[in-house]
Amino acid sequence: MAGDDMGWTVGPDYQAWARGKVFRIGDLLECSKYLIRYPKGAYNVHQVDELAAFVQCAPLSTSVPLTSGNDVIALNKTRDNYFICGIGSHCATGNLKLMITVFPQGSTTLPNNTPQFSAAGFTRFDYLAWTIAACAVATSAMAVDLAKDHDKDWFIARDLDFVVGDDKCWTIGLDYQAWAKPKEFHVGDRLVFNYLNGEHSVYQVKETAFKQCVPSAGSTTLTTGNDIVTLTAMRTYFFLCSIGQHCKAENQKLAITVLPGVPGSPPSNIHIISAASFARFNYLAWMIVACIAFKMIRVPIRPHGVREILSHVEPA
Repeated sequence: MAGDDMGWTVGPDYQAWARGKVFRIGDLLECSKYLIRYPKGAYNVHQVDELAAFVQCAPLSTSVPLTSGNDVIALNKTRDNYFICGIGSHCATGNLKLMITVFPQGSTTLPNNTPQFSAAGFTRFDYLAWTIAACAVATSAMAVDLAKDHDKDWFIARDLDFVVGDDKCWTIGLDYQAWAKPKEFHVGDRLVFNYLNGEHSVYQVKETAFKQCVPSAGSTTLTTGNDIVTLTAMRTYFFLCSIGQHCKAENQKLAITVLPGVPGSPPSNIHIISAASFARFNYLAWMIVACIAFKMIRVPIRPHGVREILSHVEPA
């Protein structure tokens, strides 16, 4: 996933993240490689054509951004691919941009003349923002442990979105029942089906159609490539792909049973954080961030203007 656990957001160094990764023609940036995921409305993704627009954080006025929060990007040309966030100053001051170079399929080694990554365009703010984000992740994990000693004022930390297949997304050849087995689905949760539009589909069907891999008339059909299904009732839901033999021969189907909504007392299988513990630890976390930030400000910054090359794959 782009940015790993932080997703697509301000702060992470996406140039360093992409270095050494292999991107080839036909990859889907959200599935076969990495999911570009973010809170819908908080960010967006512009794919720009020119290095100048990437460096200047200036998408064309005619550019239409991706805004779903689970964006499908097919890498279908051997070229440099530039992605930026077009909201506010996220790109210019938050470093929310990514560049990757795509080459044909068939090569497994990096070219000998691959330019090395440089910190061009970085500012002290970039280092500081990254430090704060990293500390926030670490301290929130520690706050979970502190919360175990308290029995009131709980906040329940639960991810309501389930990306079907995780980083593999919705495709052929996966055992989706094995994927669903360790998970608990509750009323109000959402399933996110990510796939390349036109290559797959999502039919919500009844049990008989599910077993036969034949969607019946009147079945709910989803085909956008970023399909979100809200689980609104306590029952078993059945989903399948209707393209070719994807369901019958390739096992592209999913059945899940939905439980009641999460009760007021925290379930044992999710992280819980008490208000008192979080408040105390939040103070400590910011003290740590302040100390690290003071040290980071003194880090020497490399000059601007060096072209950033993130990832290369040698042509076949």
